Amino acid sequence: MENEVLIFGHKNPDTDSICSSMVHEILDKKNGWETKAVRLGNINKETRVCIKLFRARSTRINRKSRRRTRSIISRSQ
Repeated sequence: MENEVLIFGHKNPDTDSICSSMVHEILDKKNGWETKAVRLGNINKETRVCIKLFRARSTRINRKSRRRTRSIISRSQ
């Protein structure tokens, strides 16, 4: 996981943050980039319902990134 590119949003993720990360991973894969959507905190009830409703797989929690993250870098084309 050392060289893995992780996509995440807020430290306390809401539905927008989780879904945006998941969609970003899907689009990256279609463009040939290896990325992984993760979350930095626990998901709330609303997010759990959305993930279940759309039969999506939930993002995994990544506590190491939460401790090491200093800034978010945006990739533009």
